[in-house]
Amino acid sequence: MAEKNRKESIPADILNKTGNSFYLMLSTLVINLLALAMPIMMLQTYDRILPSHGLGTLVLLISGVVCAVILEVGLRLARSYLTGWSGAVFEHKTACAAMSHLLSANIQEFEQQGAGAYIQKMAAIARLRSFYSGQALMTMVDLPFVITFLVLIAYIGGDIVFVPLTLFLLFCIISWIVGMRLKREVKEQDFSDKIRYNFLIETLTGIHSIKSQGLEKFFFRRNDRLQSRISTAHFQVALSNNIALSSGMLFGQIMTVSVVSYGAIKVLNGDMGTGGLAACLLLSGRVMQPVQRALGLWTRFQSFFIDRQELEDIFALPVSATKDSKTLMQPTGLVNCRNMTFSYGKDTAPIFKGVNLSLKAGQSISIIGEQGSGKSTFLHLLAGLYSPTDGSITIDDADPFKVNPVELASHIGYLPEKGAIFHGTIMDNLTFFGTIPEEDSLIAAVSCRLPSTM
Repeated sequence: MAEKNRKESIPADILNKTGNSFYLMLSTLVINLLALAMPIMMLQTYDRILPSHGLGTLVLLISGVVCAVILEVGLRLARSYLTGWSGAVFEHKTACAAMSHLLSANIQEFEQQGAGAYIQKMAAIARLRSFYSGQALMTMVDLPFVITFLVLIAYIGGDIVFVPLTLFLLFCIISWIVGMRLKREVKEQDFSDKIRYNFLIETLTGIHSIKSQGLEKFFFRRNDRLQSRISTAHFQVALSNNIALSSGMLFGQIMTVSVVSYGAIKVLNGDMGTGGLAACLLLSGRVMQPVQRALGLWTRFQSFFIDRQELEDIFALPVSATKDSKTLMQPTGLVNCRNMTFSYGKDTAPIFKGVNLSLKAGQSISIIGEQGSGKSTFLHLLAGLYSPTDGSITIDDADPFKVNPVELASHIGYLPEKGAIFHGTIMDNLTFFGTIPEEDSLIAAVSCRLPSTM
């Protein structure tokens, strides 16, 4: 078969980071440095300025902190703009590239999975947006500052640093356990959603057959079972996410109470000033902020691997190649099948085996068989959608699978069993969305119009 057999991953130009990564890292670094302004102000105010009544120094210090806060807010807004724009660019480029790949994919490989599976795979692009917009990068830049904050707490308050350090390590262990649980639940949710999408497409596509045969109750029971499974999977994922968020809030409160309690004892014993306690309290809060963001990232990261694999599955589809440059410029209508054999897979029985057929222009045949006997498959072979497993099928001595689809469609007419009207006007559908002149479509419409009766 003329196709690419090698596996392809997501194109590098989509995942390639632009200059935004540098600016995101720089802005995150400066924001974390500016975050030290408030603890320093608290330390200096309570331990030095207030005891000495240094009003001028206090005004100068407050002015500096206000400038730092304004600069931090500006940097955060700019960073939000960069991440939003990067996410939008990633989603647009990836969605266009994925759709282009699907439209050029080998139809036999495409049909190995239901349409619902590819809808689910395309939906993964929106979920991957946050990871490729720079939010993960910002969290990774924030985490090293946890060590900086802990060092400052140790410098100011001495052994009080063991309080946030212990809670920090305990919080990391719990986050890891919750993340592992969430990974299993996300896989189950993803699998259930695929089944659900396939069922919906199958049901809505065949709604006329369902109603004509009175199968409403049967399909409703199937829908009820699938919905129950999906609801359970979504509940488990939501529960794990809420546990992770609640754990972050709980540890934040525990850290505040613990630092204040232990710090108050040190202040009463004269081992630390009031300003030092306030500074340690603010720094301990800063320790938990990047960790809580990292926890949120970690819980979402469990779905990242699954979503990325879904996207890679799209680009791993073999693409039909058109290596034969032969065209059908002057067709004579000669169809030949020579010892043609076809099967949908290596492990499936062949639908056709050793078929020999020769049709000249003007001849017509009728193919009769039960449902699933291969009538539509034979038409797909003639239309160049499939390639024979063995032997050959040619139209005017050209393999339809290897001829350019645009050239082939201008010489071969194919009307499927269930025709589709695509979104757009009737004229759009008649002209194949502008690929043929409107005059030809009008002639076809007039010639097909039924004669009026009195």
